[in-house]
Amino acid sequence: MVIKGSMRAALLGGLMACATLAYAAVRDSVMFTNVTPTQTSNYAAGTIRLHTFTSTGYTLGRITFGGNLQEINGTTNDFGTDNKVRVTFPDGRFKDVQLSSVAGYTGVLNFNGAFFLAAGSVPPFGGDWTFAFINSFDDAPTGGTPDVRINSITFNLTDELPTPPSSTNLGTIGSPGSIGNSTVLSAGQVGWFQFRVGEATTGSKYFDIDTEGTTGFIGVGTPNDTVIALFNEFGELIALDDDDGSDSRSQLTFGPSAGSRAGFGNGLVYNGRDGTLQAGITYYLVVCGFAGTFTDGFNAASDSQLAGPVFLNFRTNVIPPTMVSGEVELQDLATVPTGRLVTIEVRPAGSTVPVATAVVALTVSGNYSASLGMVLAPGSYDVTAKGAHWLRGKVASVAFTSAGATGVDFSLLNGDCDGDNEVAIGDYSLLSSSFGDCLGDPGYDALADLNGDDCVDIGDFAILSANFGLLGED
Repeated sequence: MVIKGSMRAALLGGLMACATLAYAAVRDSVMFTNVTPTQTSNYAAGTIRLHTFTSTGYTLGRITFGGNLQEINGTTNDFGTDNKVRVTFPDGRFKDVQLSSVAGYTGVLNFNGAFFLAAGSVPPFGGDWTFAFINSFDDAPTGGTPDVRINSITFNLTDELPTPPSSTNLGTIGSPGSIGNSTVLSAGQVGWFQFRVGEATTGSKYFDIDTEGTTGFIGVGTPNDTVIALFNEFGELIALDDDDGSDSRSQLTFGPSAGSRAGFGNGLVYNGRDGTLQAGITYYLVVCGFAGTFTDGFNAASDSQLAGPVFLNFRTNVIPPTMVSGEVELQDLATVPTGRLVTIEVRPAGSTVPVATAVVALTVSGNYSASLGMVLAPGSYDVTAKGAHWLRGKVASVAFTSAGATGVDFSLLNGDCDGDNEVAIGDYSLLSSSFGDCLGDPGYDALADLNGDDCVDIGDFAILSANFGLLGED
């Protein structure tokens, strides 16, 4: 992967976040005091601190940090940018973090920032996190004498996940061959796309992205000089490229076990060097002209003076995931079902253990279409559907082709306030505790609002009474 000088500098500083950002709830923290970073550029030789985070019940998002450091041993020209830490998640994923964007300072320097690492993970995380502290440049007096001491540094784990950018949705890409999409960019503009892949790029499966065919992207600078970057659904920057394609065009290639595919012109071969993509998650691709800067949190910017059409190609041998679709009637709902969430499970015929699960939002007419995120072998499967306060329904022995199944319809019984798949005394207790409350009242519970009219009243009690004692499908 080729990254030009100005881009490289921007990336080194890009992990620093503005101190005025509003963060979500802090879920866990650790403070280290009196840490003397090792005078080295090698994180493996850094000063190590370990910590196990124990709080549970949240999804990991942004990690914030702050503290202060102090020049020691007569040093008077340390740079804040020299002070760094490698934070390693228990499974080996890591993030290299620069503590400050300040250059020269004297005495004590306060610092703060934020980054993402293993966003979307749910604790317990499985062991120790490792923090390796270094000072990467030996200022006078030289000779290995430490320049600084970190008086204190606190790392806060929050549940703040980044907001995905507005983007063109390409859906699930899973047709073998080449798929093209074009976008027109003005100077300094970035273009966003989102997509899923039909299968993981493991074994013989590959997925390549490039800007070959871009010919009219011109202005001040090298014609057709594009940059592309890929983020996962948690806003982590997982791959970027400037010039791996032909004549300053860009190229990303996934599927390291799938062999190699010839490049275009003077571009590199496609060989999966950018890693593996997973099925079932959403990826966000951004494209712009050189130079582009990209950091975690879906941050992307460009100072390019090129403008015009950019052509994106997706070249793959993955196949589409299995789909199942139909209609769900939510009985006794007084409003349209638009946006109501239903959990669809597909099970081997006669089994209660799902092989695939999808949460779908219903349309105004109750239709749904669920991508299972995987390829199921053709055969006979049971399909179930469960709404928030509706009993689970099942359609048995549905014939699935290689593409999936259509016309799998449900009519779900109402009254399961507590979600245990039966209408019983627990549901009556929940409804009673919210009876008389409407949306906005402190005691209002949407799970007890069975008919969806934003109040818990006699109408909801009548629905529960009519279905009292009923069980959903296993």
